[in-house]
Amino acid sequence: MSAAHDAGEPAAGVTVERIGSAEALEALGPEWERLQDATPWKHVLLDHRWMCAWWRAFGAGKQLHVLVLRRGGEVVGIAPMIVSRGWEAFPDRDTRFHLAEDYAHMAGSRWRRCVPIRRVSFPINIACHNERAHFLFPVESEALYAAVFDYWRERRGEWDLMVLEGLPRESAQHAAVAASARERDWRALPQGRTVELFSADIAGTMDDYLASRSRHFRKRQRRAVRANEDHGRIATEEYRGERIGAGLDQLFELERRSWKADPQQGRAVSLTLDDRMRAFLRDVAGAFARSDDAQVLVMTCDGAPFAGVLALGRQTTLLTLVTYMDEARSEQLTTATLWWDFVERALAAGYDRIDFNGNTVAAQKLSNASDVYVRRTVFHDGPYARVLGAAKAGATWISSRRRAGRERRKGGPGDA
Repeated sequence: MSAAHDAGEPAAGVTVERIGSAEALEALGPEWERLQDATPWKHVLLDHRWMCAWWRAFGAGKQLHVLVLRRGGEVVGIAPMIVSRGWEAFPDRDTRFHLAEDYAHMAGSRWRRCVPIRRVSFPINIACHNERAHFLFPVESEALYAAVFDYWRERRGEWDLMVLEGLPRESAQHAAVAASARERDWRALPQGRTVELFSADIAGTMDDYLASRSRHFRKRQRRAVRANEDHGRIATEEYRGERIGAGLDQLFELERRSWKADPQQGRAVSLTLDDRMRAFLRDVAGAFARSDDAQVLVMTCDGAPFAGVLALGRQTTLLTLVTYMDEARSEQLTTATLWWDFVERALAAGYDRIDFNGNTVAAQKLSNASDVYVRRTVFHDGPYARVLGAAKAGATWISSRRRAGRERRKGGPGDA
């Protein structure tokens, strides 16, 4: 399955074409953008530029299965999917895990990686900082899901389980995935991991945005900005377009001085940047910067960088991708000024929504809305997949019973 294109059989009037090479993926840009524009959920990190950069950085050892769905010759949907292989600690309860390579960033479970898994998923991994994904289906149609699942039924010998991460809970997609699996007598586990991600509706003016926040928020935000000014001359430098590389240099230097780069932190998930991750961020930022859809903001105190953020935009939505702060000065300074300037500049640039990539304290303070994203796990009807499905279902049942027992002992919801 290494060819650039593999045609699928018609399913309910829908044909499937596989895009399996970087060159074919690049050429798909205009159709991809047209579909994403028409899709209700317009995540910045489902942009065609993001997908191409992700594949260049993380595609080694994987198979690309971007499924282009056509009806009567017209492209009506795109399913951005991959197949990855690796040894996993299965059934692992760590909900932050996406692909086998993610164990390199995780403190636990590495020694238990003894189960070979061939996984179908969206192109998501810990290193890329993404939690949102879905099918590019402008119109919800059973025929589109049927075509995707028929494609994977014909290839049951090439994969063991399907994990679709980041489906919007308010969309019909996560239910449609489970229904399509069950129609083929496959095991579809109940809704798995859920992640709440925050956003800010900034349509209008800065006064409109502030009016959506509490008086307490406005008072504390202004106080924090003034407190920063007590420690020196505060400024925010913006890097865009051809200057994006210089901004990334500043950001990467801040990362080296942040708590995220401290090996003594003992964190469950380590996201210290390596050369590949830095190259990925440069690639994707450069791709967005060519159309002025990328920015780096760096907050300085007396000319010395203290904190910075890389943000990517698509149409009227701006997403914060990564943020770093000099840990050595964190007791004197806060990022309040950086975020205040970030919102003001987003408004001035014509954005009406900010998506925060991660459930951080700053995101919760600045947001006035949120969305929940869910995971669906599917096992086909092959012998090995059935064994994996039974093991995962059993582990989930045991975990739920233990949780119910703890709640009963605490006098919680499980206590009659």
